[in-house]
Amino acid sequence: MGLCSTTKSRMKYFIRYNPIANTNPEYEERIRDIAQFHQQLPFDTDFTVVETSDLDDAFQSLDSSAEWVVVVSLGHCSQDRDMYDKAIKVCEESDAKLMCHLLNFEDQYIHFHPQFFVIHYPSWVKAGQPTFNYDGKEQEFMGVDCIPSKETYHDDYTPVYIRPGLKRKTFKVREMQTGAWIIKHFLEKGLKIINVTQKLRDNKFHLYPDIESDKFFDFFKTGEYTGTQSSQVWYSDLIKHLAKNVKRQFYPLNTEPVGNDKIDFPINNFICVASGLKPWLLPMYYANETDPLVVNFVDFSDGAVEFQRHLGTWSGEVGTYSTFVQNFLTNNPTFESCDPPGPYDQELEKQLASMQLDPRVFTQVWQHINKKQNYKILDLYTEKGQDYVIDLVKQNSTTYLWLSNAFYMEYALVTIGKKKVYEYRQRLLDGLRATGKRFVLDLMDPWQQGPVTFND
Repeated sequence: MGLCSTTKSRMKYFIRYNPIANTNPEYEERIRDIAQFHQQLPFDTDFTVVETSDLDDAFQSLDSSAEWVVVVSLGHCSQDRDMYDKAIKVCEESDAKLMCHLLNFEDQYIHFHPQFFVIHYPSWVKAGQPTFNYDGKEQEFMGVDCIPSKETYHDDYTPVYIRPGLKRKTFKVREMQTGAWIIKHFLEKGLKIINVTQKLRDNKFHLYPDIESDKFFDFFKTGEYTGTQSSQVWYSDLIKHLAKNVKRQFYPLNTEPVGNDKIDFPINNFICVASGLKPWLLPMYYANETDPLVVNFVDFSDGAVEFQRHLGTWSGEVGTYSTFVQNFLTNNPTFESCDPPGPYDQELEKQLASMQLDPRVFTQVWQHINKKQNYKILDLYTEKGQDYVIDLVKQNSTTYLWLSNAFYMEYALVTIGKKKVYEYRQRLLDGLRATGKRFVLDLMDPWQQGPVTFND
């Protein structure tokens, strides 16, 4: 078991729980890669992050000033960075002190699956700091009766909430599953316990890596899944779909931040992946309008490159972007859009607001910006594709490279692994440094988040 604090913050903790610490180390590493990809926090997070393979040890290590603790297991997946703050808000608004995946089976004391739960730390202390871990001993104890709601989320063992009853009774069980002691002591103190809400459930999934792990590991190695675990079947089909359709997909909007005050020199040469409006917003932030603007689009996806070419026909009027995207999809039915979390025009307004850019100013600048730029379909996981980018950097004294998550894409993590992806990334970075030219590299991956200047 290891504990590792990676971010310092007050009041809120985010615990990554590893329930497969004793499995094949390579399998554990691949599952961890997926978890890191799907358990990302907001860019400006105020969570303190703890990693553990023992929940009891982790909770004993927390600072007494903690208020809320969010726990996610390896295997928990969500694309919503704000999900964990949303979950805390659900608890606060409903006065729940524990929200978890409740499991109510007739032959067991009610417990929860540790894939994802939110707990109020002071309430845990008030309840006597009960243990989380599985207890395999037969138990006989007195406690308040546990009354589950009649309504359930699925099947008949996932009550929407549980509450204490008026009577005390004797419980005799052969074991106490994960979370059972927590629930027992919370009920004794009259602390409210709810199940994970449907809205949050719809915003995540779980891979159950401790089930049929040999079959799931074979999938990472061979690309074929022969197991029967339903979530793993779905996920293996998803990865196959991503690998098959990656060249058809495109992002009409990209929500990554634009602009860094630490870069205090003008830049007029850009190399960008073909994703959303960020390749056009970057020049608005950094470029010197008296010099020619050059944007080199480099991307693996035919759909992404074609959409960027088509963007030159957009009026730039905020409020019309959604219609523009839909018209493109209608005229190009083989392409597939990856949509933002909210409506297109609303998300665009948010992005402009984050740059303190008035929509009317954006429209005027957009209409005057040179749309005749360079477009190249290439693979950054090949020497040929990387050398093309390196040669572009050689040609200019200063270049801004926005490659987003090119080296942190899910299908690549699953099919070739994070270690191999990092090797590709490092080769490109070494080649760029060797040019001796100043460049800003803007990446969004575990090793770097945002723009960093090299050869300055």
